[in-house]
Amino acid sequence: MINAMRSGGERPGAMVFRLLTNAPVSQLAPVLHLTPEQLTDRLAAMGYTDATVDKTLVQIAGKSDQEASAVLMRLAPGKK
Repeated sequence: MINAMRSGGERPGAMVFRLLTNAPVSQLAPVLHLTPEQLTDRLAAMGYTDATVDKTLVQIAGKSDQEASAVLMRLAPGKK
């Protein structure tokens, strides 16, 4: 990652957000200390009723013209 920054690559924080928002819900859920079903339930409660375990936050948020990174921040532990 350090070499990527030196050569004009993506910043590490931006890279993490990109990786998390492009991961399927089934892979993102454990990072947020949730089961995939709990995460889809939380997304549904937030109004993203088309959320499934095989979709990414980019896909889910994009369908509602939302930024996936903003959805991820709302899902962060301790956020309600």
